[in-house]
Amino acid sequence: MIALVHVKTVEDVELSIGMSGLFTRGQYDKYGPQWAARRLLQVIWRDRPHILQHCTVDTRDLPFVDAARDIAWRRELTEAMIGWYVHHFDKNGDYLAAMRGMYTGIGDPTLVEPWDDYETLRPGIYSVVWSTGSSPFDGHSLPYIIEPGQEWVTKDMLLFARRQGYEVHIIKAWVFHGHARVLDEYAARLWAARQALRDIDKACSDKMKMIAVAGNGAWNWNQSARPGLEWIHSNWWCDTIARAKERVLANLVTYGQPLLINDIDGIYYASRNPDPRSAVLGIETGVSILARETESGGYKHKGSCLITAEMVEQAKGLSPSKLATLLKGAMHGLQ
Repeated sequence: MIALVHVKTVEDVELSIGMSGLFTRGQYDKYGPQWAARRLLQVIWRDRPHILQHCTVDTRDLPFVDAARDIAWRRELTEAMIGWYVHHFDKNGDYLAAMRGMYTGIGDPTLVEPWDDYETLRPGIYSVVWSTGSSPFDGHSLPYIIEPGQEWVTKDMLLFARRQGYEVHIIKAWVFHGHARVLDEYAARLWAARQALRDIDKACSDKMKMIAVAGNGAWNWNQSARPGLEWIHSNWWCDTIARAKERVLANLVTYGQPLLINDIDGIYYASRNPDPRSAVLGIETGVSILARETESGGYKHKGSCLITAEMVEQAKGLSPSKLATLLKGAMHGLQ
């Protein structure tokens, strides 16, 4: 992870990431976070423009959206949990962490049907028939890796599902013969700039965070809605979301505590231990979930609350997001 040293002003940060005038000349305020994301990527690859080669196929017409699903899962609160504590942890720079080291397709995708090459999986999306097999990711003990009714998955998600015991058969695929770590340097610069700006200008740091959050959607615009706009690659957007999901699911294997909710990148654990730092530890390492709380991809503590009988009753039938809202309300009242 890169760090910006000897930067003292917003302009210093802008120059260090190759985005002179982003804030100081009002470019961000005029054009918005998605423009800024596209501009930064263009700066990074200006000496190798073929990486950002325009995709002649409108990838929005292909099933990449189906392969990019966030996690929304919960388990029931039971009377046995009354008197336990719920600890909420949120992942830092979830999408940026997923982009680091990620290979994604460049150029045009090709449809391969039927698929029979199980030895060589390339970046793209795969139409699959699957079962959970012996995996704990069965929708009961832990969230599904591949959702019921989901046909298409990315390469990273397919491999993770197999490692976790899923039985997966590939029917066909849209794959890319060219690939690169398109978003790796982009993610590194955004994270470093955001961290540097925290001590310089909080408002600009918040805007940099917005580029990180909203910027991923900049590759997923519809060509018909943006005539003349080049390098629309829904697969970059899709691969980032799927890899972020895979990282969160892998964390559940690492920590193994009773998981109550997994809602996008927020996770809620139930524990008898009131201390969030020691309540959730790695099964094999004994290292706290908060060990990397200041790093991209690490978890920070957002709040804790006591599970009460009233809460158990109120939680019945709530969706994962509504249960998260209920718990956040209780946490806010205790802080």
